[in-house]
Amino acid sequence: RRYYEMGLLPAPPPLRLVSDLAFDYADQAERRVYDHISRYIEKRFEELEREKPGKGFVMTIYRRRASSSPLALERSLGRRRQGLIKVIERKAYDPDLPISDVPESLGIDDLPDEEGTLKITSNLPSDPQIARRELQEVDDVLEDLRSLKGLDTKRDRFFDVLREISKDGRRVLVFTEYTDTMEYIRENLVAHYGKGLACYSGSGGDVWDGEKWKPVTKDAVTQ
Repeated sequence: RRYYEMGLLPAPPPLRLVSDLAFDYADQAERRVYDHISRYIEKRFEELEREKPGKGFVMTIYRRRASSSPLALERSLGRRRQGLIKVIERKAYDPDLPISDVPESLGIDDLPDEEGTLKITSNLPSDPQIARRELQEVDDVLEDLRSLKGLDTKRDRFFDVLREISKDGRRVLVFTEYTDTMEYIRENLVAHYGKGLACYSGSGGDVWDGEKWKPVTKDAVTQ
């Protein structure tokens, strides 16, 4: 703004208004499901921390996935389920957490002490009996999550806000922490915005051509 006052900029910089919209689940069924998810995450976090301080860090990623979108959480739990089954069958132990589960914003300073790299392990149990008990917990959580049958009041609240700020025709950028959530949102938006919808992630760009998602360059998305 000082540069504008000095005549070094042709126009004043735009005013940015940042609003944090607090959200809580009003639907009782949805609240119950996410309380169940929280209990599972907290329990597993405490178990891992008792094994070794800092080891429970991986469960904070599951919490971030849960707060991002139902799809992101379901995919993460599905991958963990497969890991637990391999432990039960004694075919695997403690594989790396898939990179798709790790937030793009995660940096080296976010990791617990002694991790040293961005390689994060999913800290699966080594004991097949413990893995079997956790597998039952994961299955229960997944069953609860799927019982909502598409109910997502956070998504609905987001759409209300989006429609309100775009009703005058302005363009809107939506940022997500995970590609899964981007996919989840775009599939729910396409019926309303159609060919006016495009997205970009580490996998590249896509635009809706009226029938399907068409891969395009980042420049095309920008245009």
